[in-house]
Amino acid sequence: MLQSNNSQIKSGAIISYMGIIISTIASLLYTPWMKNQIGDANYGLYTLVGSLVAIFMMDFGLGTSVTRFISKYRAEKNEIQINNVMGYIFKLYITIDVVISMVLFWVYMLIDNIYVGLSVSERDTLKKIFLIFATYSVLAFPFTPLSGVLNAYEKFVWLKICELFQKLFAIFLTVLALVTDHGVVALVLMNAVSGISTILIKLWIIGKGKMICPNLQVHDKTLLREIFGFSIWVTVLALAQRLIFNIAPSILGVTSTSIEIARFAPASQLEGYFFTFAYAINGLFMPMVARLDYKMDNCGIENIMIKVGKYQICVLGLLFVGICTVGTEFVELWMGKEYRISGICTILLIAPSIFLYPQQIANTLLSIRNKVKYQAMSALIIGAINVVLSFVLTPQLGALGSSISICVAFLVNLVLLNIVYHKVLHLSLKQFYKVVYIRYVPPILLAIIITQFILRYITYSSWLWLMVKIVVCTTVYLMLLFMSGFSKEEKAQITSIIKKCLKNRSRKC
Repeated sequence: MLQSNNSQIKSGAIISYMGIIISTIASLLYTPWMKNQIGDANYGLYTLVGSLVAIFMMDFGLGTSVTRFISKYRAEKNEIQINNVMGYIFKLYITIDVVISMVLFWVYMLIDNIYVGLSVSERDTLKKIFLIFATYSVLAFPFTPLSGVLNAYEKFVWLKICELFQKLFAIFLTVLALVTDHGVVALVLMNAVSGISTILIKLWIIGKGKMICPNLQVHDKTLLREIFGFSIWVTVLALAQRLIFNIAPSILGVTSTSIEIARFAPASQLEGYFFTFAYAINGLFMPMVARLDYKMDNCGIENIMIKVGKYQICVLGLLFVGICTVGTEFVELWMGKEYRISGICTILLIAPSIFLYPQQIANTLLSIRNKVKYQAMSALIIGAINVVLSFVLTPQLGALGSSISICVAFLVNLVLLNIVYHKVLHLSLKQFYKVVYIRYVPPILLAIIITQFILRYITYSSWLWLMVKIVVCTTVYLMLLFMSGFSKEEKAQITSIIKKCLKNRSRKC
């Protein structure tokens, strides 16, 4: 069983990163072409609609509850409670969906009054694509728990395949729509078709595996209280998180222009790729962390946190060095010189994440131990900070103002969460700081300084020269990581692997 789970984790991790690389490359190639097809203003409206609908698509923590409770009861081998939980979850989703549909209709009727900074034609287009996006979201909402079920049953390979399929199928369909001159409305419609197709695939996988059989007749008040006790704080957390990225385009729509929304969009998109890389493997460890917590093995959890944190900071460090050194040039080549500010915005959005994302195993433990309220309270504080700062900064600075606000908010979040990890979870973070931050952050910072100095002498700007610069960044970073980041044991392991590869190659020759 354990060997099978580890195999699923490894396979899921490999497919995750392969999927991320493929979908990221596809999106990077597709986005500037799509922007040129529909225009800067429509691109801004498309971004606005996605963020606006996302603000109201609240599942009140039930999605997280699915993974948490199924993982817990699987560890206890209690299949009856799994089906009872899913029975309550599905009924609650339907109820919430009805409420959300009414709220979205109300928002639709108020669009003209809210987004006064947009032109009449822009507001008309906004209403059309909002209606399509909102309709799809309401139809898809009851099926949100499907991903949580696959994750809890450790079907990581299938889950990652579904995620990759949805992204690539959406790009394929939208390309077909835009080459036939159907515009931004068709763009939204094709994304909806891709989403519905993915839902059908997930239903087939779960049905074939006979994973769950929801008990819709369940009447267990104790279980219901437990679900609500957990979900209410996840709800607060979700609401607070919407005061960060999801609300940024709306604030820009109120205080600035559609062009500033468009300039914020590439930075938000690149931060999303960064987030995806960081979270690619975290979800895979929730069942394992749940089992360790059930055994009250805090030491085992801390070891996983360190191992995952080391791996993540190495990968994220490479991405961060690249963004800091060639990010602005990349955005100019990718989206156009008028989007230069988006490169600076990207650096601001990503900078705090170098410290936040390697600690996500601790966040997973907060969910498992039903301590999400502390994370939620932290998120409320930083959400409020972000909103206030955004309204102060965006009228003058536009997209840059939004990015500064988010950066400050996340730095505050870093401090608050580390207090929670130590005081509430009783995690010993000293070793984590020593092994992860103290060892790996200096090579990252030093790599940025050295590459900035080297690249001053490479003044040419083209896709070919950008690739040369990326190679320089990567080489410098890996050399510094090897010299001052890795331990003696890690250096010995890497050297041994390189020697074996060279021997095998020489034998083939």
